[in-house]
Amino acid sequence: MSQITPTDGDYYDIGIDHYEHGHYDEAIKSYDLALTVNREDSDAWIRRGVALGELGRHDEAIASYDTATRVNPFASAPWRNRGISLCEIGRFEEALRSFDEALTINPEDPEALYCHAVTCTRLGLDSEALLSLEKAVAIDTDYSDAWFSIGVLLYKQARYEKAVESFDSAIRTDPDSPETLNNRGLALGKLCRYDDAFASIDKGHGMDPECAGHEDERALKKKWLRELWGV
Repeated sequence: MSQITPTDGDYYDIGIDHYEHGHYDEAIKSYDLALTVNREDSDAWIRRGVALGELGRHDEAIASYDTATRVNPFASAPWRNRGISLCEIGRFEEALRSFDEALTINPEDPEALYCHAVTCTRLGLDSEALLSLEKAVAIDTDYSDAWFSIGVLLYKQARYEKAVESFDSAIRTDPDSPETLNNRGLALGKLCRYDDAFASIDKGHGMDPECAGHEDERALKKKWLRELWGV
């Protein structure tokens, strides 16, 4: 009776299962087996890079993504993921070039646009970051992280009304984000809407599990804000 030989797809699926259960070393072994069967499997190279990244092995992840870009030069995902790994090791200029490559291939990728924006902020390019974020939310109107980041950038520019609107958009998708509620409250305070500001900050405090049972911290925070705003 002949034995069935596993295909690269079989090993790939096993790798995904290991990855989803947090067994990243085992996932990498499965992707390596997939690649011994088919060295041209770009998805396996990408998945292998993601698992390596989870283990903090970013240089190896970058090498895996580099191979994926050679195997399939029309895929944007390896360029995007390569940029993420480069950011993890502080190589922001190179990361930005990777995100640019991803967006050249697929300009409608909201995640690549978001990553591009975050990298721009690390390089002090806030105007470019805002443009990328605005493109991201135009494509995916429920992208709460992008809306939040827009709010933060608008706050830095003292555009408080617009910042509040952006935080509101983030909250519509993710209503339980303490960080968004707190930042919304700070922007409302700048507009002298103090009751709304404290209500937003109080709600954020209540949503934050790290603040549970720390009512003294909430009181001190409100006292500090009242002094800051002169109310």
